Amino acid sequence: MINMGFADNVLKALYEDNIHITYTSLNSGRELDGVYTLKGDKRIQQQDASDTLVCWDVKNNVWQDIRKETITTWIRVIDW
Repeated sequence: MINMGFADNVLKALYEDNIHITYTSLNSGRELDGVYTLKGDKRIQQQDASDTLVCWDVKNNVWQDIRKETITTWIRVIDW
C-alpha cells in the first residue's frame, strides 16, 4: 500500500504546479508517464478516501485517473 503522505504530497503538488508522474497502468501493466496538473481552472476537489487521483493531462488535454498505489515517481516540472 502506498504511503498516504506520499499521495498527499503528490496531490498538493498537482494543485500548485505541473507534475511529471510515472505510474503503472492497471490495464496493461506497462509503465506510463506524463505531465499532469490540478492548478488554475483545472482544480477539482479530490475525495480523501479515494484511491484514485483525477488530474488534467497537460499534453493530451484530457482528464486522466491514476491509482495512487501505482505511482512510482513524480517531480515538479520547472518552466525556465
